[in-house]
Order: sequence, then structure tokens, then C-alpha cells
Amino acid sequence: SYSDSGRADLLKILSLLDIKQGDGILDFGCGKGGALIAFADYPFSKISGVEISGKLVDIARKNLARLRMKNIDIVCCDATEFQDLDDYNYIYFFNPFPCSVMDEVVRNVRQSLGRNPRKMTVIYLNPECHDVLAGDGFFHIEKETKTADHAVYIYSNCC
Repeated sequence: SYSDSGRADLLKILSLLDIKQGDGILDFGCGKGGALIAFADYPFSKISGVEISGKLVDIARKNLARLRMKNIDIVCCDATEFQDLDDYNYIYFFNPFPCSVMDEVVRNVRQSLGRNPRKMTVIYLNPECHDVLAGDGFFHIEKETKTADHAVYIYSNCC
């Protein structure tokens, strides 16, 4: 099923973070691109999305073109196959897939952190696969908040 993050809620969540020029954010399950557009209100140097549905990718690209946003990339692929993670220090999930997929994606993120050590912040709206992300203690909850409809956990891999 498809549902968007809610721009106002997402902007409130992002305001809790210390986003700096040079930061990169990746939205897994970017859908029609609403969250990507919200990210552009912040000083991210790199904004990208991954989406498995070619139909949703086409809609997202049209939405970005209509807004004349050219600095946002969208990759159409299975999230488990996306491994070009080294340029990102923020990841966003709005409960985009089952826990079995989340497990593989988190494994890829951890491999990226092994290649390119850095602090990684994970924003997880409606965290149904929390145990997959934080079960072994590698990622821990740094902040908790809520939107009108969902819990939001913000994780990091270090202090």
C-alpha cells in the first residue's frame, strides 16, 4: 500500500536534527517523492530516493520536474539491491517494506559503515521493524517523537 509521510509532520521531525551542508539523505521507498521534496527545505548536499515501483518513480520524477528540482536523484530498484550508500549519513524509512527486506537493507547499511565509518542517523516513521534495526544494539534510539498518526524513532550508530 502507498501512503505519504505528511509534509508538515516530516518538517517537524527534521527540525529536531542538526542537518548540515554536506549531509546526504536517502529515502528508501520514496514513492511519489513527497519526502524528497520536504528534504530540499534543508541544507542536504545529496538527496536521493530508492523505489521499486517504476510507476511511482515516474510520478516522483514528474513531481520533481514540475517543481524544477534537479538536484534530487531517484533510483528504481529493489531496496535490497541498492548498495551505493557511502555518500549518505541520513536514511529515512516510512515503514516501506516487510521486516525481511529491512533486515537486508540494514545489513547493506552496516557494510557501508564498515567501508566508510561515519555517524549514521536513521529516521523511522511508523517503526514496525524496530527489532531489525536495533535488536543487536548497533543502532540505538536517540530520540522518540510522534506525528498525529505514528510513532517516530530517530536512531544513530554512535553517541
